[in-house]
Amino acid sequence: MGKDETAMKATRVYEKGVSKIPLERVDASELAIYTNQVIQNGEVVQQGDAHFIHEDEWVELVPTRTMEEYLSLAELASATSIKNDAESGMALARSLGALSEALAKRVVHWNWTDVMGVPMDQPFGRPDLIRSLHNEELLWLVGAAQGETPDQRGNGSTPSQGTSSTRRAKSPSPARAS
Repeated sequence: MGKDETAMKATRVYEKGVSKIPLERVDASELAIYTNQVIQNGEVVQQGDAHFIHEDEWVELVPTRTMEEYLSLAELASATSIKNDAESGMALARSLGALSEALAKRVVHWNWTDVMGVPMDQPFGRPDLIRSLHNEELLWLVGAAQGETPDQRGNGSTPSQGTSSTRRAKSPSPARAS
C-alpha cells in the first residue's frame, strides 16, 4: 500500500447514521402470527391459524453480533429454563428488555406494517418498538439476527450466515465520502 493510499484511509469520513458495514436484508414474508393457538403445560398442542402479515416485507440488519446480544440471549435461555415463579418471571422480563435493547442496535431498517396495514416506525435505536412486537415477530427477529429464521430452523436447515440467495441479500450501501 502506497503512502497516498494510507493517508486516504486515515482520513476517511463516514456519514453519521449510515452503517459502516453493509447491511443484510432478510425477507419476512414467511413470518407467521398465530391465532387460535392451544398451549398446554407450556407446549403448543394446536398450532392455530397462521397469518402472514409481513408478506413482501423485509428487515435490514447489521450482520455482526455484539457481546450484549450474546449475554441477553444467554440470560433469556436461563430465565426460560428455571421454575415458574415471580422471581423467574422478573428474570424473563429483564432478559427480554436486554434483548430488545440489543436488537434495536442491529435491526436498522424495515418496511414492516402493523396488523392494520399501517407502516411501522423505523426500529434502529427504538427498543420500545422492539418490545411492542408480537411474540412471533420477536422470535423471528432473533433468528434473523443469528443468521436463520424460524421457518429455516423448522425444516432442519442450519444457519445460512447470509449465504442463501433467496433469503438474504446485502443491502446496497450508499457511497461514502473519502
